[in-house]
Amino acid sequence: MKSKTAKVMMALVLCPLVMLFLSLVLPKRYTATMSLMLDPSIRLARPDDPFNVISDVKEGGRGR
Repeated sequence: MKSKTAKVMMALVLCPLVMLFLSLVLPKRYTATMSLMLDPSIRLARPDDPFNVISDVKEGGRGR
């Protein structure tokens, strides 16, 4: 039973170390970009409207 535990612990320690070593040694070829698209025409809920959800559905028409 101890040999299985030792193998699992060795894998848990060695895998991150190997990946760290490879990420430092290999050339950085791949890059990723991300863009955040915000909707400037978003409508806010009015707190004084008790039929807020119904008004939003009636006047809306756009998907979110």
